[in-house]
Amino acid sequence: MGGQALRTAWVSGAYIIAVETTKRRRSLDVVLELSRESKDQGSHAWLLRNLGDLTARHVPLDLEQAEANYGAALGLAQQLGMRPLQAHCHLGLGDVHAR
Repeated sequence: MGGQALRTAWVSGAYIIAVETTKRRRSLDVVLELSRESKDQGSHAWLLRNLGDLTARHVPLDLEQAEANYGAALGLAQQLGMRPLQAHCHLGLGDVHAR
């Protein structure tokens, strides 16, 4: 199971781009639970960022939820020293606020 949550995080990122909303959300919920169970905090942080991306693409935009998702991912990324993920979170927050 090692790395399963991270691999699934990347797949969920592809779902955000390619698949309809219900399947995207269901996929993210499943892998978020997998990352919690495996205690894979790094993957969990990436998944939270993916959830932020999904929320940011929803019409109408739920600004508070998007900020909360990106904020949770950013906080965990800072705690784990994941600087590239921190940059992605800041970019997502900036895009949300620009809209």
